[in-house]
Amino acid sequence: MRVGQLLTYVSRRRSGIFEFACGLSRRVAESGAESRVFGIRDEDATADAARWQPVTPCLARGIGPRVLGFAPGLLPAVLRADLDLLHAHGLWNMQSAVNLAWAARTRRPYVVSLHGMLNPLALRRSRTRKRAASALYERRRLRAAACVHALGAHETGYLRRHGVSTAVAEVPYGIELPPLDVAVPPPAWRERIEPGRRVLLYLGRLDPIKGLENLVRGWALARAAAPARAEEWTLVVAGWGAPDYEALVRRAAAESGAGTSIVFAGPLFGADREAAYRGAEACILPSLSEGMPVGVLEAWARARPVLMTDACHLPAGFEAGAAVRVGEGATGAATAIGELFSTSSADRRAMGARGRALVERRFSWPVVARQFLEVYGWLAGGGSPPAFVRTD
Repeated sequence: MRVGQLLTYVSRRRSGIFEFACGLSRRVAESGAESRVFGIRDEDATADAARWQPVTPCLARGIGPRVLGFAPGLLPAVLRADLDLLHAHGLWNMQSAVNLAWAARTRRPYVVSLHGMLNPLALRRSRTRKRAASALYERRRLRAAACVHALGAHETGYLRRHGVSTAVAEVPYGIELPPLDVAVPPPAWRERIEPGRRVLLYLGRLDPIKGLENLVRGWALARAAAPARAEEWTLVVAGWGAPDYEALVRRAAAESGAGTSIVFAGPLFGADREAAYRGAEACILPSLSEGMPVGVLEAWARARPVLMTDACHLPAGFEAGAAVRVGEGATGAATAIGELFSTSSADRRAMGARGRALVERRFSWPVVARQFLEVYGWLAGGGSPPAFVRTD
């Protein structure tokens, strides 16, 4: 079986989509199937090529505005691969057209992963362009797919409300489980923090959808409510995003009165990302909308408790006692942070251990890859769909 993964860009700039597709393509190769990856070359593609090993991505040259993802060489490359099945990631750009053209020429099945792109808040961004894309090709592509990959029942609901009745495989993201008994060097930003201070870490894109303004204002409110306990903690904000928005968040932090208790660490990848998780006492994601945040799963995989909103769509974390719920707005963030301040070290370690156990049971790659291989085998070989595929 020859399986292709089609992305717009195949580097770290795709964040969680990159991490997921990277891990999935490797597991397909390990299963004995032929695994191929296709995407557009960008400034980080060469640096991240080793992350795909043993798979070597096939890269096309992009032309025109980056947001469109137009690369004339992409379709010929995918056609030459003679795939049995194509798995396309995401919506709203030119890779959708490549997907449709490949299907029209080969008459072979394809899967589309939504990656949170039908979430109502996500749809409101660039609304006019997305409405046009939906009418012209995107709804047709989703309806013609052999199967759509949703991260949970919430995404299936969004798909049905979009008027698409295609079969849906509800499968979460997969995560590596790093050994925790291997020491890692302290993160570079640790020297900017007073010795002995605990760290609450935000690690991800700097984007309005992540609720970062609520985070920095909530942090200041929590510090004001419990100043003695707050002195034991520092908030580290690590990530990348549009310069204008990063400047806005930094300005909000400066105006909050939190002073040097908020540290901006910049973008972190690879070993720096691992060091950040291991150097943190807890992690936070006050997001307004998510498909399923890889950062939360990564934190749990490193036995770190997490503060997160319901919009992260990981209710299993609350049920397992591995997460603290973040409510709406800055006051909601402040309440959750205040709860963290009052939690003992032993209780935080226990929460982290429950998060690690949850990932082992439901989100580790051996579990998740087995589900995708079942879907691929069903689509390429026929027979009955796996039990987790919904047709209602």
